[in-house]
Amino acid sequence: GLRREGFVLDVDEGYQTWNQPVYAYAAERISTREPSSGAAEEAVREHVMRTDVTWTMEIQPMWEPVLGTHEQEMKTETYLYTVEVNASGDVVGGQWLMNDNQTLWTMGQVWDWLADYDRDGDSAPDLTVDERSALMKQWFTTPDAAWVIDKGEMPDEWQDVSSMYSLIGGGVTTRRELYRYMGKLPLLID
Repeated sequence: GLRREGFVLDVDEGYQTWNQPVYAYAAERISTREPSSGAAEEAVREHVMRTDVTWTMEIQPMWEPVLGTHEQEMKTETYLYTVEVNASGDVVGGQWLMNDNQTLWTMGQVWDWLADYDRDGDSAPDLTVDERSALMKQWFTTPDAAWVIDKGEMPDEWQDVSSMYSLIGGGVTTRRELYRYMGKLPLLID
């Protein structure tokens, strides 16, 4: 935000990557505390953060702008996490958190608790790794990845490709553009 750069999130934990452009966010520091277990070794304090992130959802292509209309679809997710800083105030780490309405737990703490969970009292853990993983995915809603969008110059021969939709039609002109576009891809690989 301070650099005025856009970025996208992969917010779906599935196999496919779905990049969602971030539209807005609001962050607040909830508290500051001593570094928790699992924090970076050089961390001297830990800021507990809450950030609400809003991104745009997919819509059908249309000619008219949709910003501020009923066609605009967005989703907001709240993320809890720590930011670990060293004595100079530089960020050296951080951890995702879960709020159980009394305590903020790190992912590591929750994983360790689940690994030892003994519901039936037989002194043996009850949950498999897959069951623990499923619970972690349910309790920690975290983006899979984030990418900063760099504005780059497109080669002249790519300038007339206005959107992905101009490449998926079935007409002769569209196919010609698609073949020309795909023919340039090996240049990027070399």
